[in-house]
Amino acid sequence: MKDSLNLLTTTTPSSRISMEGKAMLQLSSMTVTIRRFFYAFFFLISVSGHAATYYDSDFNMAVPPTSTGTHTVTFDWSGFTTYYLEEKKNNGSWTTVYTIPSGATVPTVSITLADRTSGTYTYRVKFAFYLNGNVYYGLNKSVVVSTVPGVPSSISTSPVAGNDGAFSVNWGTASGTVTSYKLEQQVNGGSWSQIYSGTSRSKAFSGLADGSYKYRVKACNSIGCSGYKTLSSTYVVTSPTSSTTSVIHSIRKSHKIDWAAATGSFDAYQLYQKINDTNWTQVYEGLGLSATFTDLADGHYQYWVRACNTEGSNTSCSAYQASDRLTLSYIDTPTDLTVPSGDADGAYTISWQPGQGTATSYTLQEQLNGGAWTTVQDTVDTTYIASGKTNNQYSYQVRGCNLGGCTDYTTAQTVNVQIAGQPGPITGPDNLQEVDDFTLVWGTASGTVTRYELEEQPDGGNWSQIYSGTATTQSFTDHNFGTYHYRARACNDVGCGSYTADKSVSITFTVPPQEPPTPFDAIGNLSSLVSQAEVDATDTVGSVGGSFRVDESGAATYSVPIATVKGTAGVVPQISLNYSSQAGNGLMGKGWSIGGLSAVTRCRQTLSQDKSAKAITWSANDRFCLDGQRLLKVTGASYGAVGATYKSEIDSFAKVTSVGGSADHPDYFTVERKDGSVSTYGGSGNVDAEQEARNADDSVTTKTLTWALDIFED
Repeated sequence: MKDSLNLLTTTTPSSRISMEGKAMLQLSSMTVTIRRFFYAFFFLISVSGHAATYYDSDFNMAVPPTSTGTHTVTFDWSGFTTYYLEEKKNNGSWTTVYTIPSGATVPTVSITLADRTSGTYTYRVKFAFYLNGNVYYGLNKSVVVSTVPGVPSSISTSPVAGNDGAFSVNWGTASGTVTSYKLEQQVNGGSWSQIYSGTSRSKAFSGLADGSYKYRVKACNSIGCSGYKTLSSTYVVTSPTSSTTSVIHSIRKSHKIDWAAATGSFDAYQLYQKINDTNWTQVYEGLGLSATFTDLADGHYQYWVRACNTEGSNTSCSAYQASDRLTLSYIDTPTDLTVPSGDADGAYTISWQPGQGTATSYTLQEQLNGGAWTTVQDTVDTTYIASGKTNNQYSYQVRGCNLGGCTDYTTAQTVNVQIAGQPGPITGPDNLQEVDDFTLVWGTASGTVTRYELEEQPDGGNWSQIYSGTATTQSFTDHNFGTYHYRARACNDVGCGSYTADKSVSITFTVPPQEPPTPFDAIGNLSSLVSQAEVDATDTVGSVGGSFRVDESGAATYSVPIATVKGTAGVVPQISLNYSSQAGNGLMGKGWSIGGLSAVTRCRQTLSQDKSAKAITWSANDRFCLDGQRLLKVTGASYGAVGATYKSEIDSFAKVTSVGGSADHPDYFTVERKDGSVSTYGGSGNVDAEQEARNADDSVTTKTLTWALDIFED
C-alpha cells in the first residue's frame, strides 16, 4: 500500500510515523476552522491506498493511567462528522463504546465507563471523512484496570476421620484477580478473628476445644477485598469426657452401660456394641447417659460411645470412647442355705445348693454377734464344717462366683451356739453270762445341759435312742442276748453336744444240750386205736380225701378237710383235722390238732432267729406268730410298737398291723391278704377272741397271750 499524503498548512513540515508505521507529513495543530479548510483541501489532493487513515492527533484524549473498573475518557471533536469512541481490552478486538453524531455543538466530550474488570483498556477516536468517506483513527490512549475480586462462590466444612476436635473448612474460587483469601473464625458467638491468609482454598483444624465454631471467607488483591462468604451452619465439635460400664464383668443376663456427659452442643449420643468377634452395631441413639440390655447370652461385650451434632446436612461426631471389655457368664444366687438353728458342741455343717449357671467358686462369710462379715471359705465346695465355736450367735451368707463376677449374697442364716459339754465315760459291765439285767452310768457334762440322751446299737445294727432325761444312769431288765454298744450325749434347748466313747456290753446264754427224740417204733405200734369193725363201717359211709406232705421241719403231716356250711357271700371257714408226726397230744389225740382256727399268739425268742432263747415275758422281748409263723417287723419304731407292720417269715404276702394299746401290748391285729380279704384278730377292750394269761394260782392276768380270729371281711 502507499502511504497517505497529508498536506497541512505549515511552512515547517516535519516527518511523523502513523500508528500503522506509515510515514506521514504533519503540521502543527491549528484551530478547528483552519483544520476544516485543510481537510477539504486535503481531500482534493490526497491519495491513499488504505481503507483507513491514521490521523496524528489524539483529540486531546484524557484517560487515567489506572482504574478500579470505572473511569472517564475525554476528548475534543469538530462536529462536522460522526465520531466514535472505541475500546479494546488487552489484545482483544476494538469495539465501539460511544458514538457522537455530527452536528453536535459540544467541543469536548466526557464519557464515563463502568464495570470494567481487571485488564489493560486502550481507547481511540474514529471518524469518517464526509467528503470522501474514508475512515480515520486518532492516537491510542490506555488505562490499566484493577478491580476488587468477587465473593468466593461457596464455603463448607468436611469432617476429618475420627473427628476428635479436627475438621477442615473449604471454599470456592472468587472472580477477578485474587492475591489471597482471608478466613475468619467466630467461637461460641464471640468476635470474629482472622485465622488464615493465603492462596489455598482449604484450611484444616485439629485439637480444638469443645465449642461452637462459625467461619467466613473473603478474596483480596491490591485493590481491596470482596464481601464475605459465611458458613450457613454452625460446626460443633464435642467429645464425651469418658465412657464407663456399670461392671467390668457380669454374671447377670442383663447389664447397664453408663457414660459421662459430653460438653459443648450436641444432638444425641450414639452407642455401639460388639459381641465376641462380631462387627460393631449401633444399639442406642439419644440424649440419655445410660443404656440397659437384658436377656443376654454368655460372651464378651464391648461398647463405644460418641456425641454427635447435626447442622443442616452436616453431622459432626466426637471421637469414640471405648468401654472395658465386659465378660458375661451367667450364674444365679445359691439356694437352700442350710444352717442349724442351734448347736451345743461348737461343731456343725453348713450346706447350700448351686444356683443356675456355672459357678467356679462359692464365697461363704461368717458374722459373729452382728459384727463385721469375714470370709471363712472360698472354694468350689457347697458345704462347710464349722468347729471350735463358743457360746455366741454365728450368721452365714454365701454367693457364687465365676470369671464374670459374683452373685449377690444369700439371705443370712443364724445359728445359736450354747455349748453342752461331753458327758463323762459310760461305766457298766462288759460281759454278762446267763444274766440279762444290768445298769449303765455316765458322768455329768459341763455347760448348759437340760437332758441326756442314751443310744443303743446292736452289733452290726443301727443306733437308736433308748433314753432321754436328766438322769445319768439307765437300768435294763430282761435284755436280749448279744453284743450291744452304748453312747451318751448332753443336750439343751438349741442342740446336743458330742457323744461319749462307745461302751460295749456282751450278754451270752448257753443252751443246755438236748437229747435227740426217741425214734418212732413202727413195728411196736402196728395196733390201731380204731377197731376193724369201725374201719369196716366207714366203707358204707364214704370217705373224705386228705392231703399228705412233709413240712419244712421234716415232719410227716396229713390234713383232712371238714365240710362246713357257707356263710354270707359264700365265705366258707377252712376247718381241717391236721396230723404231724412231731406233734404231741392235741385236742384230737396224739399228733392231731384242729386246723383253721387262725390266731396271732405271743412267741418266745429263739437262738436261730434272735441269737438268744428267752421265754415269754410279756415285754419287748416277746415276739408274735400268725398261725405258727414268726412275724418279722417291716415298719415301726421297734418290734411291738403301736402301728408296726409285719410279714410272715415264710412270706405269704399278707400285711399284719398291730393296732391300739401300748408298746408290746396291742389291742388287736389286722391281716390284709393278697386276695383282698381283711381279718381282724382280737379287738378293743376285753373280748372273747382274746386269750389272757393266768398266774400260777390260776387267776387271770391283764396280759394277752392269743388274739384269735374275730372278724373276716372279703
